[in-house]
Amino acid sequence: MDTQELQILKNRFGVIGNDLQLNHAIEVAMAVAPTDLSVLVCGESGVGKEVLPKIIHQYSRRRNGRFARAHIPLQKAVHRHIACHIRRNCLYRSAL
Repeated sequence: MDTQELQILKNRFGVIGNDLQLNHAIEVAMAVAPTDLSVLVCGESGVGKEVLPKIIHQYSRRRNGRFARAHIPLQKAVHRHIACHIRRNCLYRSAL
């Protein structure tokens, strides 16, 4: 995805910022959108995690279907366990 396409996508979904990690997260969201992979978006409070599922849904084959959002607060220990499990099983890397 080139810089102009990325900026158009950010504008469409109201994303502000130009951090490398943010841009990478958006690119990963676009890469998994056409697949049937399950995606877990997690991170610190207030970082805009709700935008990535919207991007994924909008660019998926199910974009005309209903979008259901779930907010599930996780304790840090649980979050770390899930992240380690995902990394260990290469699910995260295969989505890149």
